[in-house]
Amino acid sequence: AKEMKIISICDSEHLRNCWSYDEVTINNDGDKYAIKDAKTGKSFKMAEGTYDDTIGIVTAGGISMILAYNKDCEPLDPDSTYKKNETSKCIVGVYDINGNRGPNKFGDDVVSFNGAGFGQAKSCLVEKNNVCISKVIDIDNIGSYSDSGEEQDFHSEAVTACGGEDKIIDVYDIAGKLEYTDLKDLCDDSSCTYKFANRGGFIINNVAEKIEISPDMWWETCSYYLCKE
Repeated sequence: AKEMKIISICDSEHLRNCWSYDEVTINNDGDKYAIKDAKTGKSFKMAEGTYDDTIGIVTAGGISMILAYNKDCEPLDPDSTYKKNETSKCIVGVYDINGNRGPNKFGDDVVSFNGAGFGQAKSCLVEKNNVCISKVIDIDNIGSYSDSGEEQDFHSEAVTACGGEDKIIDVYDIAGKLEYTDLKDLCDDSSCTYKFANRGGFIINNVAEKIEISPDMWWETCSYYLCKE
């Protein structure tokens, strides 16, 4: 059987010693990802799986690789016969096919091995046109009326639940970007109100199958804040 010859091995704290440059270009906007930060399989946008720390290797042919093992993978049966790709599905990583000669860009000379890119995977309930709804906050679960009948500060509690003011989606963030079919499954009632940072809201009208934008705050049977990544 053929064997891959390895001339260097680096642990996750010294990946740069097995990679010939500091940063990979990860998109057409020119954004960069530092190789030293690719410390686990989750660094390759893997939403599922439990990964060991990465290792870096350099082959005798001069190809740099960063790899991690998914510990949730079912072990291979030595007595079974597998198709070509089935024996490698537990490994995730990237490799550079031409060293530092460039363009040092993901999708060009930097190639994924079962991964989806560099960085953490998004956890989106809905993702379309650069809008990622990661969480739905039901205001009935984060506040209530006080004994005097005054409304509590739902917005401040939603900010905490979403992880910061910048994590709350404003109605203007999604205007023209999402459609009824993108959002209808987020609401169980015939029409629901989604509130956006005290700047208006919209109703998902399951009867008319459309989104109704409103400049006013609504208090229907269900009112929510939406969070983004």
